[in-house]
Amino acid sequence: MRFCLELVSNYLRFSGFYSGFYHEVHEEIEGLFSIFVFFVTFVVRNMSVLAASNISHTYANGVQALRNISLEIERGEFVAIVGPTGCGKSTLLRILSGLLPPSVGQVVLDGQPLGAPSARVGIMFQDPALLPWRSVVQNIGLPMELGQAKTIDPSRISELVTLVGLMGFENALPRELSGGMAQRTALARALLSHPPVLLLDEPFGALDAFTREDLTSALQGICQSQQTTTLLITHNINEAVFLADRICVLSMRPGQLVGIVPVTLPRPRHWLMETEPAFGEIIRQVRMLLGQGRAGK
Repeated sequence: MRFCLELVSNYLRFSGFYSGFYHEVHEEIEGLFSIFVFFVTFVVRNMSVLAASNISHTYANGVQALRNISLEIERGEFVAIVGPTGCGKSTLLRILSGLLPPSVGQVVLDGQPLGAPSARVGIMFQDPALLPWRSVVQNIGLPMELGQAKTIDPSRISELVTLVGLMGFENALPRELSGGMAQRTALARALLSHPPVLLLDEPFGALDAFTREDLTSALQGICQSQQTTTLLITHNINEAVFLADRICVLSMRPGQLVGIVPVTLPRPRHWLMETEPAFGEIIRQVRMLLGQGRAGK
């Protein structure tokens, strides 16, 4: 588009047209170009990256985990999903990642149906699943060796070590890491291929409260700096409020979407905000929806 603008401008400049007319036309084209760029940028930024449409899932043993869930996640958005134990949260994440085909419904990634795992979707589970004989950098780089991230520059690993705060532990083995360090390694591995979408299944659930808060704050900074579209499964309502732009609440099994609570707290967020009335009000709204979900309303 910019190339076409320059061609028209040069033609008007050198074709003998009256200079005043040239400037008027040039300004008009510049104005139209600015409007076009604004429109395209608006559409791209507000287009959902990941969408689930009428998702239901029943396992082979007859247990129905999910019923008729539809959800859209916009580019750069952070969405948290909370709900009772066994309501199908992890099942939904596996479906959104392409690891599990739904019984009914469809998942769309960047406008295309998602039927299998994609390098455009990073996944992190509660268990860091580090190979015990491999160092931190070797565990982070494992997807490159498995062919899942063939085009990644090896310097990306060093960049990620710095990003997740593991400097000085590059050659450490998993047994030499704390639980928080192991999760930082797993997070770096999930981010290796620059995935535009990151799915997190209770990644900090097994950690102590102090480590959990540290990693939650780190995750907030990483997702903001990388502009990553993120979906988090969690049982911790405070964690969901701290991190998310929206909180989706699921009912008892089979999980259904009871409601969505927007989180309008300013960013960057800090844990002292837990004491603020606005933070508490969001928690109250989430708990009300959880109560409705338990009551089957």
